[in-house]
Amino acid sequence: MSRSADDLDARLATAVRAWTQAGATVRLPLGVRWDVVFTAAGAPAAAVLRSMDAVQRGGCGPVLHDAAAGRVLWLVEPGTVRNWLSPYGLCVGAPAHLTLPTEPSESTGPSETCGPAEGLRWVRPYRHGHTVDSALLHRQLDVAWLGRPRPELPLVLGRFGSPCLWRGSDDLVLG
Repeated sequence: MSRSADDLDARLATAVRAWTQAGATVRLPLGVRWDVVFTAAGAPAAAVLRSMDAVQRGGCGPVLHDAAAGRVLWLVEPGTVRNWLSPYGLCVGAPAHLTLPTEPSESTGPSETCGPAEGLRWVRPYRHGHTVDSALLHRQLDVAWLGRPRPELPLVLGRFGSPCLWRGSDDLVLG
């Protein structure tokens, strides 16, 4: 295992220990254990989540819901950013970092997971080595958004003209 992966494992272990601290977060690099696909929240995202639970081996991988920004974050296998082409989601990888909540979310039914709620929360928790299958996610997004207007994703340019998503805080930074 690479030094970077070992370092990330240590930070993940720290995050797990921090779960007892309300409101704790951890800032992790993208492109090591996962990349992230951002999609719009709402009924189509909830439909995709239900579909992914049914079609992905072991159920859907880790997913977060950011109610403040109206988006869903799907943690997909690292390297997905190199091949991701979908009008329904934006994929971001290295050298970006993502700040994740360490506190587990109360589980709600799949139909409620991508609707109104407070802050960034886990919809499907991270399990070591399990990510959202990006090929399945791509297909499920195509099906869920069929016949609907293309969602708007809050895309802005970050440092050095690189695209990044903006929520009004430093939750996704480059470098």
